[in-house]
Amino acid sequence: MRNLIVLSLSAALLSGCGSNSSSEMEAGKWEMTMTIDSFEVPEAPEEMQGMMAAMAGQSQTQETCVTEEQAAKGWAGNREQLVADAQGCEADEFTAEDGTITARLTCEGDTPGANMTMAMDGTYTPGTVDMTVQSNITDEQLPGGEGTMKMSLSGKRVGECDADTANS
Repeated sequence: MRNLIVLSLSAALLSGCGSNSSSEMEAGKWEMTMTIDSFEVPEAPEEMQGMMAAMAGQSQTQETCVTEEQAAKGWAGNREQLVADAQGCEADEFTAEDGTITARLTCEGDTPGANMTMAMDGTYTPGTVDMTVQSNITDEQLPGGEGTMKMSLSGKRVGECDADTANS
């Protein structure tokens, strides 16, 4: 199973974000923070469960540039890029309007029979975004064959794009 598919998917979503009008989301440099809320494999051995529990609360922050072109496309206009960046995924649902975003994806894993469904729900303003991501994983390589991961994603516009973020 892709270990970082949720990370790449969320980064793709946010690096391609924008709005159909400038009043919904601003182009510029955005700081995104993703936090693992929980990672559970119910039939995992105790040692593995301890390692997964230790992941809770861990965060990763990155900066990305939302260009004027991306912003002009809007959330919905960047759907294809989101799905393309999340290799092996299909968007079953994707809506973004009135400050609310909802996405449902189905992803194929790296091994036969492995797959994941993801539900992303959140809100956005011109300068912020907050989302939750719930992933249900099915993979024969996991003890018991299934697991779940919950993550929180928050972002805020922190200024204009610079040389460090212009190509990210």
